[in-house]
Amino acid sequence: MQSAKKYILFLLVSLVCVQVNAQDEYPPSAKPGTCYLQVYTPNEYEYKEVTEIDRPAYTKSISIPAIYEYVYDTLVLRPAEKRLEVVAETYTTVIETVLVAPPTTRWETGKIDPNCLSTNPADCRVVCLVEVPAKYTTYSRKVLETPSYTREVNIPAEIKIATKRILKTPAGVMEYEVPATYKTVMKRQLVKKGFIDWKEVICSDQINIELVKKVQKALTDKGYDAGPVDGAWGGKSLDAMNKFQGEKNLPITKVISLETLQALGVQR
Repeated sequence: MQSAKKYILFLLVSLVCVQVNAQDEYPPSAKPGTCYLQVYTPNEYEYKEVTEIDRPAYTKSISIPAIYEYVYDTLVLRPAEKRLEVVAETYTTVIETVLVAPPTTRWETGKIDPNCLSTNPADCRVVCLVEVPAKYTTYSRKVLETPSYTREVNIPAEIKIATKRILKTPAGVMEYEVPATYKTVMKRQLVKKGFIDWKEVICSDQINIELVKKVQKALTDKGYDAGPVDGAWGGKSLDAMNKFQGEKNLPITKVISLETLQALGVQR
């Protein structure tokens, strides 16, 4: 009961009723016996899938090296020429046989005939006429076979194959554009801009323990921890109501607004 009294005192300080100062702007279309609170209605947002640039397009340069090719060149170190040269004579060896002494005959004393019965050796002497063969001698001599002569000789050129590198394409730089890349992200976008407005709230003389209990029970049933359902409005109940208001896009108030009651389904 003490907490309820404190809450009623808070309402008396916080509420802006129709009896406002003359310099303040009155709520439009106000009815007698109603109370209003000037509140800020926050911006309303929603999350949408948008595509944005992940990396912008850019130009990239590539160095292209020079291209060379190899060609083959023939270098003449010594030109072809003709030269006269003498070919020496050639000889052949001839072997000849020459008669030194013709064949002849001569008498030779033969052997004593064993059948000779004479005691006189002269009676038993035998002579024989024998042939003496001819005598020859052999010698060799060189005979000119080919006489010397002069001939013309072709001497080929002396050449060298050289490799030569020549520039075919000079070095350069090639530029090409790298396209941009994109990504899909969820972005919060403003749907309705926040504004300050008058909101009808429950007047202090209309707030009682039963109404507070109804609000506490409705918050608890919807999953908000409003504390015990005892009719004593405290910080826990206020936090639960403000959390409910924020999730339902209702103005955040320090007192119970008519919109909050309607959203909770609570009847006065």
